[in-house]
Amino acid sequence: MLFGAHLVGDFPQSQELYEMRNAAKRGRATKSELEARISEDTKQAIASQKGLSFTLDPSLERYSILEPFAIRTYGVSQGLQENWFNNNLFFRQPVIERTLPPISRFPYASSVSPEMFGITNSMALLPSPFTLWALSSVSGYESDEEAINGIAQLIRSDAEGIVANGIRRIQFDEPVFAYKNGIESLSDKDRELINIAYSALLPIEGATTIVHTYFGPVDSELGLLSSLGTDGIGIDMTETSIKSLLKHDFSGKELQLGLIDARSTLIENPLLLSESAYRLAEKTNPSAVYITPNSSTELIGLTHTLEKIKILNAALGELNG
Repeated sequence: MLFGAHLVGDFPQSQELYEMRNAAKRGRATKSELEARISEDTKQAIASQKGLSFTLDPSLERYSILEPFAIRTYGVSQGLQENWFNNNLFFRQPVIERTLPPISRFPYASSVSPEMFGITNSMALLPSPFTLWALSSVSGYESDEEAINGIAQLIRSDAEGIVANGIRRIQFDEPVFAYKNGIESLSDKDRELINIAYSALLPIEGATTIVHTYFGPVDSELGLLSSLGTDGIGIDMTETSIKSLLKHDFSGKELQLGLIDARSTLIENPLLLSESAYRLAEKTNPSAVYITPNSSTELIGLTHTLEKIKILNAALGELNG
């Protein structure tokens, strides 16, 4: 059994980067100065992940995971500012005004941090087609089915561009799946659209793919998640019970267990984390188990993120000790 640990979400920015961004907005800093600050912080974020199983692209260039799609894709623009699932984070709603080309400008592949090139255990984040469709204002398609298929094909092309840049692990962020399931449960139409999306999206040749759910429970939808065709499943374990996972067989699938709470500054016990991972591994037969935060650590800031990374490394030591 392979055990590991890694991050699963965009890295928080430093105070220095925050101040530089504000200065650039007011014309007190140049674009090159801002880019230099982003590059320096990216290097530091990469170095902080030393010892973890995978090095996640910090993605400090973007403000949200939806931004590259909205500003770099032909036929898409940025709309109103929205709250990110009732958290103190915001995003601009993508406005899809016409049918998307199947291959666009590779909005995400072209925004991969150059500092990631050459890192053999690198990984990148993409929005899932379902989440991107659900959080966008969509026109130009005759049906939801056509729209989500078009979005999925574009994301697939982008994922292939990321693989061409040397990144071999891709996580598809799926918060809408979990959030909606927690509020009112997924509808039959939702399930139909999810299946259409992943059928068009996968496989991605040369990449290990993960669907990572967070901001809600997925106890009732573990079967659907297992059937989507990704190599692994990520679960927010602050929302989904261990008991429900123990009822499933995850043979051939990797599990990303979001046992670290990225929305709380409380410090977890590495030994207890490793014991939970071992128990699930013994009972559910996954091909690998990774301890991760449940979502992005942006909400708790840089100082607490570095503390959570220490916990991940300590838990990894317990797993492989």
